[in-house]
Amino acid sequence: MGRGALGFAAAVFVMGRLAEIFHLSVIFYTFTLFLIASALFAHRLPKENKAMKVDLKSGIKELFKIKKYLIFLLAAFLMMGPTLAHNIYFGIYINEIGGTLAGVGIAFLVAAGSEAPFMKAANRLIQRFGIERVLLFAVLISSLRWLFYYIMPSLPFVYATCIVQGFSIGLFIPAALQYVRKLAPGHLGATAISLYTAVGLIYECYSALSVYLFFGVLSSLSFLLFVMINTFSKKTAAVQSSVSS
Repeated sequence: MGRGALGFAAAVFVMGRLAEIFHLSVIFYTFTLFLIASALFAHRLPKENKAMKVDLKSGIKELFKIKKYLIFLLAAFLMMGPTLAHNIYFGIYINEIGGTLAGVGIAFLVAAGSEAPFMKAANRLIQRFGIERVLLFAVLISSLRWLFYYIMPSLPFVYATCIVQGFSIGLFIPAALQYVRKLAPGHLGATAISLYTAVGLIYECYSALSVYLFFGVLSSLSFLLFVMINTFSKKTAAVQSSVSS
């Protein structure tokens, strides 16, 4: 995960500079070359000898019986949905408050680059503070970031606050993966998250600032759900402790 964040950070920075020097269309030519190169490398990857067999239908039924897991999925959706959509709309936001294409590259370089050290430190923080507290902290930071962007701060402040993405995404992703393994038995499939359609309608009717208000509201709802999960975990632990004693 850390290497992926660093690769993303380097790519957006370099492409931002190239687009600023030449033309925005250079992005598509460069991406095409890299996708072709990726396909060539992927073709040379070793093939798996054994195919995994997963009973998806029965697995989903089993997971849907775990209420805590369903609440977590909803909370994770409300957290990661705005984050993924932010990658699409952040360039528009930077441009709207006076930034440049090169500035967008710098902002993504700082934001994505800050994720790697926090991902590396996530296990130590989880062991020290617990998964629930780390998740709560990450979601709270994310909510405050989106709401801060809504008030349209000056461009230097936006660049400076990009580093908090390490506190939010850099901690949330590894903590969420561990929490899923803790909650759900057996094999789990990936959950796709998409808010592009809803966010697009908001941008067309209002502005990029309103989009970030929407992000802030969703992330705040996610924070409240994680508070519920944390409270429920404490009550369950207390009941188990009293029974065992």
